[in-house]
Amino acid sequence: MQIIKRAVSRIFLLLSVTLVFAFPVSALNATGDSQPEILRAGSNEVSKLERGRFERVGKVSQGAQVVKIGIEPSHIYGVDLAAGTWAANLQVWWRWTGDIDPTETTYFTNNADAAIRNETTFDYVDTQGMSEPIILSSGEKYQRAIIRMGFVENFELDRFPLDRQFLRIRIENDKWDSDRLVYEFDEANISKEKQLPINGWISVGTQLSSYIHYYETDFGNLDEGTANQDYSHLIYSMEIKRNGSQFYIKLLFPLIIVLIASYSALAVRQLAAKSPLAIASTGLLTTLFSQQAYSKDLPSQAPVVLIDKIYLAGLFTVLMVFIRVVVRTQYKDPSGKFDELKLFMGRKSDLYFGLFVISMFGVLTSIFIIA
Repeated sequence: MQIIKRAVSRIFLLLSVTLVFAFPVSALNATGDSQPEILRAGSNEVSKLERGRFERVGKVSQGAQVVKIGIEPSHIYGVDLAAGTWAANLQVWWRWTGDIDPTETTYFTNNADAAIRNETTFDYVDTQGMSEPIILSSGEKYQRAIIRMGFVENFELDRFPLDRQFLRIRIENDKWDSDRLVYEFDEANISKEKQLPINGWISVGTQLSSYIHYYETDFGNLDEGTANQDYSHLIYSMEIKRNGSQFYIKLLFPLIIVLIASYSALAVRQLAAKSPLAIASTGLLTTLFSQQAYSKDLPSQAPVVLIDKIYLAGLFTVLMVFIRVVVRTQYKDPSGKFDELKLFMGRKSDLYFGLFVISMFGVLTSIFIIA
C-alpha cells in the first residue's frame, strides 16, 4: 500500500509540473493572434496600419516623366529596436528627361528627424549653392547627393534575439502624382553587392520594390477633380540578421549555468530548510534579474519575444525546484516519530526530479527556437 501511495504521488507531481509548463506555452502561442496583419511583397512589408493603399506598379501613365533613382548605402548605424529607428549615410542619384526637377521634391516618407539631424549635400550646384543638374551625353539630366538621415522602422521582434530585420528606405514625390512623375530604380547601375557596412549584424542582401501609393484624400485640392491622389513609391529594403553566437554566448549559456546551479539544490546533502532553499532562492532571483537586463533593448510595448519564452521556461523550472525544496521542509512522519534523515535532500527521487525538469527545459527551449 505504501508503494502505491508513493507511485500515485509521484505521478501526480509529474502531471502538475507538465501542466505548469503547458499553460505558459499555450498562453504564449495565443499572443501571436493579436499581432497586426502584414501584407508581404517579396521581402518588403506594407502594413495595413499604414495610411493609404499600396499596389504594384502597372502601366506607366502616358506623359508621366520617368525618373531613375539609384541608392548606395555607404554606412548604416544606430539600429535601435527600442526606439524603432536607424540611421545611414547614403549616396543617391537621379537621372531623368523632362522639365520637372525631382531632386527638389523627392521625399523620404519614413525619415526620422528625431533620430539624427538630416543633411543633404548635392554634387552639382549653381553659384548660389542650389542644386543644378548636369546634362549627360545621352541628353539626360543627372544629379547626385550625399545624404545623412535617420529612418523610422516597424521592427518585428517576436524572434528576438534570433531576429531578422528589414531596413527600408521609402521614397515618394511630395508634389507630383503618378500621372506627372514616376520613379523607377536604376537597377542596371545599383550595386549588386550583398554585404552592407553595419556593425553587430550580418547582411543578407537587398531588394527593390515599386508601388503606387493611393491616398484616400485629395488633400483639399478641389481643382484636381478626383477623390484620390496616387504617388509613385519606391522601397529600397536591406535585410539583416544577428550573429547567432551572440544569443548562445550572451543569453542562453548564462541562463543554463544559473539553472544548473539552481538544480544542484536537489543534490546537496543538507536539510531542505538550509542550503538547498538558499540555492533555489538565489537561482530564482538571478533568472528574474537576467530577464530584466535584456529587456532594455526592446520597446516597452514589445510583444512576447523568443528570449522571453525561454527565460519563462527557465523560471518555471527553477520555481518547481524551489517548491520541491519547500515541500520537503513540511515532511511529517506518519508514525509520529521524527526522522531527520527524511528531511535531507539528495535522495534518488530528488535527482530524478532534477533530471525531469532539466529535460523539460531543454525540450521547451528547442521547440521555441525551431518554431
